[in-house]
Amino acid sequence: MMILQIMMIENGLGKDVWRVPRESIDSFLLYQWITIILYTPQVTFVKYALSSRDKLVTSIMFLLGLVATVAAGVRIALVHKFLYTTNFTYENAEFDVLYFVEISICVTCACVPSCARLARKTWRTIRGYEDSHPASFDTLNAWRGGHRAGPAGHGGIQISQSFSQKRTTGSHAVSHDAEDEVELIDGAFSLRPDRQKMQYSIALEEAFALPRMKEQTERWASLFAVDGQKHAREVTDIAEIRTKYMDEYGVGYQILSYTAPGVQDIYDPKEAHSFAREINDYVAEQIKGKEDRFGCFATLSMHDPSEAAAELERCVLKLGFKGALVNDTQRSGQDGDDMIFCDGPEWDVFWETCTKLDVPFYLHPRNPTGTMFEKLWKDRKWLIGPPLSFAQGVGLSLLGMVTNGVFDRHPNLQIIIGHLGEHIPPDL
Repeated sequence: MMILQIMMIENGLGKDVWRVPRESIDSFLLYQWITIILYTPQVTFVKYALSSRDKLVTSIMFLLGLVATVAAGVRIALVHKFLYTTNFTYENAEFDVLYFVEISICVTCACVPSCARLARKTWRTIRGYEDSHPASFDTLNAWRGGHRAGPAGHGGIQISQSFSQKRTTGSHAVSHDAEDEVELIDGAFSLRPDRQKMQYSIALEEAFALPRMKEQTERWASLFAVDGQKHAREVTDIAEIRTKYMDEYGVGYQILSYTAPGVQDIYDPKEAHSFAREINDYVAEQIKGKEDRFGCFATLSMHDPSEAAAELERCVLKLGFKGALVNDTQRSGQDGDDMIFCDGPEWDVFWETCTKLDVPFYLHPRNPTGTMFEKLWKDRKWLIGPPLSFAQGVGLSLLGMVTNGVFDRHPNLQIIIGHLGEHIPPDL
């Protein structure tokens, strides 16, 4: 074992072996493979640079592993010398088994975790991914706007060549804390551990609110924002603050949508429809001339299927919107305590319009209001939003569409669910 430690020092510590969980070493062959990797000459590990913190952690773990291994060797030597003792462990275990277990644990503690980055890069190489895969704007535009057929003049996300040159030659730098990022390249995802900035990324679910609703926006923001006033200023701005943030953080294109609960909290049908049209006309005017940076999902009142279908068609064909975003169930009834679900046959006319226009429908959660809030969430405010209420609401709506045959009747319907699927994938 001392020879092994010396060879590791001479040929490289294996760099990121410290990040492989011990429980993932589940076979003797894998253990042998890792020890072989550790003998790889240092020169092959040069490109896998570690931060100063990682180097310090690696060195400390190596020293601890070295001490543990030496201690294990001394212990085994003593066991060999005094083979039979009063220790029941020695009496009930074969010497070779004890030797294998102790040495394996010590070597694992000292060496194994540093295979993480090497294994990650090896896997990505096998899958055909590269650390840096610059995509041309023509290719990106082909994927974003030209990969699906649809009515002319809508549905595609196009970014001008002038913006391409601006982004590729700009001086904006972004620092990310995440270990890995995901970049959309030619329609595929590529893991990028090099922490480069995300260029040309498309951001969905980018909320906005009408300036005249600023007071209400601040009130809703108090549920999740540290500074409600700051949030209200930012979410009611479309052109200036938002564009500055986009440039700073490498976002090439945003698809805007009205903030929750929005129109879905208005239980008077006429008021809801009027408010939805106001929102759609407002945002269309705000992004006019900025179509290379912004698109929009239509805001819809979901009181009446035919009315919702007509507004969606107007927004897509006349205003150039990319689809629709609805904040879960629609409040309705005289006192607002009823809920409208869109999974019944009466909603087929709306879903047919979505498929005819070939645009997605984003099913977004909303904050609980009215009697629902008073009875279920008032005394459980920490469960409002991502912890539970979002997933509970959207999960019921989406699975209701599944079980009530919406996708059987409309197999080409495109539904977007945010927030990692609102608990549905892990539940399945």
